[in-house]
Amino acid sequence: DQKRALEESLKVARSEGERAMSEVEGERRERDRAKALAQSVCEQLAAIEAEYGKGMASAEQQISELERMVGDGLRREESLQKDAKRLQEAVQEAERASEDAERRGADEARRLVEELQTERDRHERELQTERDA
Repeated sequence: DQKRALEESLKVARSEGERAMSEVEGERRERDRAKALAQSVCEQLAAIEAEYGKGMASAEQQISELERMVGDGLRREESLQKDAKRLQEAVQEAERASEDAERRGADEARRLVEELQTERDRHERELQTERDA
C-alpha cells in the first residue's frame, strides 16, 4: 500500500513537473515572441528615424537653396534698381545736354544771322556807295 502511495505520489509529482516544465516552456516561447516583436519595433523605429533624417536633410537643403535664391533675387532687384536710377540720371543728363545744345544752336544761329545781316548791310552800303559814285 505504501508502495502504491509512493508511486501515486511520484506520478503526481512527475505530472506536476511536466506541467511546470510546459508552463516554463510556454513562458520562454512567449518571452522569445515578445523579444522578437520588440526587435522588430526597434528596427522599424530605426528605419523611420533614417527616413526622417533623410527628409530633414532634404528639407534643410531645399530651405538653403530657397534662401540662396531669395538672396540672389534681392541682390538682382537692388542691382536693377541701381541700373534704373543710373539710366534715369543719364536720360536727364541727355535732356539737359540736348536743351543746352538747342540753346547754343539757337544762339549760334542768331549770331550767324546777325553776322550775315551785318555782312549784307555792309555789302549793300558798298553797292550803294559805288552806285552813288
